[in-house]
Amino acid sequence: MRAAPAGTRQGRHFITLVHVEGAVVMLDGRRAAPVRCGGGVTPESFPSAAASEAARLVDAITSDQPDAAVS
Repeated sequence: MRAAPAGTRQGRHFITLVHVEGAVVMLDGRRAAPVRCGGGVTPESFPSAAASEAARLVDAITSDQPDAAVS
């Protein structure tokens, strides 16, 4: 599935980032399974790690290369 061009409004779509067994995991109903986004995360470092991952996703979605968000 290809992403829509940057700036194209697609309606609402929510994901969540959770801490599972020392990793940031993305839960996205449009994907077949959870996506592990990074490891070495403690409960204390999770907010910062999740914020970094969220920023990466927003940057990828708003860039000229929309497929970067699915890597």
